[in-house]
Order: sequence, then structure tokens, then C-alpha cells
Amino acid sequence: MAKPVHLDIVTGVAARVELFNEPPPAPVKTARGKPAAPGRGVNAMRLHLRDVATGKDREFMIRNSTVGVHDQHRVTIIRAKQNRTKDLKIVAVINQSTGQWEDRPAMIDAVSTPNPVFGPLWKAAFASLALAGVVFAVNHFIFTADGTGLGGSLWYGFLWGFITYPLFWAGFRVWNGLTHKRRARLAKELLRAEIDHQVAIASAMATAKEG
Repeated sequence: MAKPVHLDIVTGVAARVELFNEPPPAPVKTARGKPAAPGRGVNAMRLHLRDVATGKDREFMIRNSTVGVHDQHRVTIIRAKQNRTKDLKIVAVINQSTGQWEDRPAMIDAVSTPNPVFGPLWKAAFASLALAGVVFAVNHFIFTADGTGLGGSLWYGFLWGFITYPLFWAGFRVWNGLTHKRRARLAKELLRAEIDHQVAIASAMATAKEG
């Protein structure tokens, strides 16, 4: 089975660290037409890393991070995405020079939540159409092999598809719920295991540096 999430792990040396505050979004009016309370600004860090694996410069934008980074610190960024998406989300930031690290639960939840291409409604529609085709073929080519009764065969196919659609929908809905929970659990376990592994490396490096 394919992995539920794709990981992108970058370890590099901080070449430049830029700290700034992003202004809050413009307040919008409430339902009664009154201005809403202004939002809060976002602390942001633009981190320029020199990738130790490739030697290339990489840039990451990290918002509201609790991990302090200075020039020449060795930092690991763990990003993840679902296999069918393109947007990589930062799920953990680890400063190997200091041993400080953080995970980002909101991003982990977002990446771990399955995003199926076809939901229960579409799956039920495909299954009903397939069953309707089978019923039509059996009735028309076996029970009325002489070619008569085309209208009756079409009616039987339609009837079986129509009747079984809600049953298929209910079944696929239950099945999706069970499999999605399992995939979400597997994705979180994968992310947590990799984060713990990278944190252990960072802790070992920080301890060796102190010694």
C-alpha cells in the first residue's frame, strides 16, 4: 500500500534569518454591518538554508514559530503533503544546534486528513450504473436471448440501479469513514515517527556539542 503522505526533509545551515511581523488582514464587516475587531499580526521568519545534501540554497517561510534560529545554526525542516496534492506544509522545525524543536499539530492534522478523489455519492453512482448494466445484460441476452424485450430489460436495469443506489451510498459512506480513520492514523504515525527520529538526532548533536 502506498504511503498515506509524502515527506520532504531538508537539513541545512542557516545562511540568513529574517524576522518580521506580517500585518493583520483588513477587518471585514459583520452580518450587522459593523466593522469586525481587527485581527492580530503574525510573527514570521524567512529562513535561508544551505542544504547539506545538495549544497543548494533553500528558502522557507515559517509563521508563529517558537524555535529560535541564528546564522550558522543547523536546522531540519520537515514538510509533508498528501500524495495527490502539491502543497507541502511544514509539520516540524528542529534546531539541531540547540536541540530546540516544535511540531505543528494543525498542519499535521491537515496533511493527515484524507482527501479522496471520489466520495460515497460518486462511488455509489458508479456501483449502481455497473449493477444496472449487469442486470440489463443478463435479462436481455440470457432470459430474452431472441432479442425481444429490450424495453423491459432497460426497465429492470434502471429499477435495480435506482433501488440499490441508497444502499451503495450508505455502505460506501461507512466504508470511507472506517478507511479514512485508518489512513489518518497511519499518516500521523508516520509523521510522528519521523519527527521523533529527527528530534533524537538533534538532541544527540546538541548534547555532543555541549560536551
